[in-house]
Amino acid sequence: MKKIVWLLILLCCGCSNSITTFNDNDIIIDVRSTEEYNHEHIKNAKSIPLDEIEKVVPTEIPDKNAKIYVYCQSGTRSALALSKLEKMGYNNVENLGGISDKYELEGE
Repeated sequence: MKKIVWLLILLCCGCSNSITTFNDNDIIIDVRSTEEYNHEHIKNAKSIPLDEIEKVVPTEIPDKNAKIYVYCQSGTRSALALSKLEKMGYNNVENLGGISDKYELEGE
């Protein structure tokens, strides 16, 4: 039951679509499957599927203070990714929500 409550809190509070531009140092992670990423993704986003976050991120992003944005298809997987990253010690992570906001997020 606690997991469900936390998931609902993350889904309601974890998404922010106010970002319209990214800095060169920002890291954008697409946590969808590789197939979904290959179909469409936000420009300059890295593909790290949700089930690979804990294995890949420590090697690819050793700086735990790096600004990291995560997104998925609808916002559910990115909320889970945000939670995983925070548990791993990353403290500057933001959930962008879903790819449906791609054009707004890219400033187009």
